[in-house]
Amino acid sequence: MQLQLSAEQSQLRDASRRLLADRLTALVTQLPEPPVHNSEKWVRDAQQLGWLGLGIPEQYGGAGGFEDLVLVHEELGRGLAPSLLTALGLSARVLLHCDTGPGRDELLEQVVAGTLLAAPVLDGDITLTQSAGGARLDGRAVGVVDATEVTDLLVAAEGDGTTALVRVPWRSAGVTLTQRDTGCDVPSYTLSLAGVTLPADAVVAKGVEDALAATRRDGVILAAARALGGGRAVLERTVEHVRTRHQFGVSIGTFQAVQHQLSDIATALDAAGLAVARAAWSVQTGLDAAQAAAVAALAATEAFASATLVAHQLHGGMGFVLDSPLHLWSARAVSDPTAPRARRDLLDALGDAVGIRGDGVRVAPQHRQPA
Repeated sequence: MQLQLSAEQSQLRDASRRLLADRLTALVTQLPEPPVHNSEKWVRDAQQLGWLGLGIPEQYGGAGGFEDLVLVHEELGRGLAPSLLTALGLSARVLLHCDTGPGRDELLEQVVAGTLLAAPVLDGDITLTQSAGGARLDGRAVGVVDATEVTDLLVAAEGDGTTALVRVPWRSAGVTLTQRDTGCDVPSYTLSLAGVTLPADAVVAKGVEDALAATRRDGVILAAARALGGGRAVLERTVEHVRTRHQFGVSIGTFQAVQHQLSDIATALDAAGLAVARAAWSVQTGLDAAQAAAVAALAATEAFASATLVAHQLHGGMGFVLDSPLHLWSARAVSDPTAPRARRDLLDALGDAVGIRGDGVRVAPQHRQPA
């Protein structure tokens, strides 16, 4: 595993960071009003910098590897970019993981080009009924992110003893989206499908169980990368604050108690960075990455949450004031609906991967995907 960035990766990181810094400045100017992301502008940015094709083979218009996609997601977390970019990336991943089906290649090319905006719906209780005249969907899914920021949903549905991936324009008759309160700037919806009738070619692929598992794993790693970037942004802001904040005539950054807290956070983030890098490398090299994904998510989400807690303490509570941007990172650290929230699920997935049950008994390794 190569930990040093290549020249191309350094250029990608630097270009992404510059653009995201400009976007973050514009976002902060909206405070204390809730931040509003301009989806059209973000899609144009992603097209221009090639984000949408990262990790996708060149034959579909892509470039680079999964490690490059993870690198950019760390910058997206650092810059408080909207979750739409992750939704588009995971739509490309699920299409890539699917075996070739009717129109699958064309859809993948369109997602990579940014001409088709799609969000994945990988988990839910949705049934597919097919007939000579087309397909019908019924059911419900909770926690669909960015559903109204796209034109189509790529829905996993059960029917005839197998799982299919179905393309559903969210404005179709019978589709209902109810917004949920997430506690942060990431929009999430409950999706209800009641007798949604679609043409036969809306079924993109069948037998996609393995593709869904691989995409969930990829999503866990991308969420870990965003948490890592968010944690590093919070640490950088806090270090700058303690350098310029004075008590008793000296910078509070000279206090040993402050230094110890920041050192602990820096160490935790560095460890999380190694875990995320290993998970990305495992996917790119075709290794079983279930264990690495769970470790990366555990390390990054905990380090991110700890970083925001320490930051608020060292800012003297200032970060809870709505005209300070610190609260935007802390809100994502505790309530981002795209992140794997259940620590128990991550630990279970890790235990399955190494073949250890919760009671310590060794069993045959399994491949449960983190929730």
